[in-house]
Amino acid sequence: MKALSIRIGYVDSAGVFQPWANKAVYLRPVDMNVTYLNGSAYYAWNKNQNGDVGYESFWKAVTSGTGYATFATVPFTDTEMHRPKDPSGNPIGPVPQWELVNPWAAGGPVVYRGQLLSTMTLGATVNVPDELTQLAADAWSVSNFQVSANALGGKVQSLRIPFAVGVETVAASFPVSFAGAPQIFVSGEYDKDGNFSAPCVKQDGSGNPIVSNSAATIQIAPGMTSTVYVNVLAIGN
Repeated sequence: MKALSIRIGYVDSAGVFQPWANKAVYLRPVDMNVTYLNGSAYYAWNKNQNGDVGYESFWKAVTSGTGYATFATVPFTDTEMHRPKDPSGNPIGPVPQWELVNPWAAGGPVVYRGQLLSTMTLGATVNVPDELTQLAADAWSVSNFQVSANALGGKVQSLRIPFAVGVETVAASFPVSFAGAPQIFVSGEYDKDGNFSAPCVKQDGSGNPIVSNSAATIQIAPGMTSTVYVNVLAIGN
């Protein structure tokens, strides 16, 4: 067994990561037709009828003041989770995987899926997604993006950046640095008077996008009459 943790939060208008405290994240097997080790015995995966609505089939962890939530004892998928077997003794169903759901991401819930293998070289507590998506083999998937990478990275990060009235440019820092400048995708919204923020990656004097391995400079249209938010998706190694 291993402890799995995840840190969630957002990047403020000054480009500083702000953790979300007292927020729930959720964990369960992708295929719940398995048994899992708990102490010295194996148990079937059952729903918790008193669980959070929509997440009754999940384990739940809540973030601390630093934005970390930890599941303390997560069974290995290869040695501590078992599939049912057919009459010949062959396992039925897909290889067990875990899925960890962060419901608080700017663009909607983000789901991390993959195996937690006893053969992986990992610390006592494993951070999702930073460590598990960096493995060259047995990479975890993130939402609808399959992340398979070398030991340097393979990261997908999403940020939600507020632009107060009068603010047109923000240097948004990534919570975890990339190996090189990532690809940046942005989406915006309208202010209270119906003006579209038209977000984009700002360019330098030579016409190059201002993006590094640790930050991207985002620019919006002038004249916003209320705070607007820009969603930023960064994909890289």
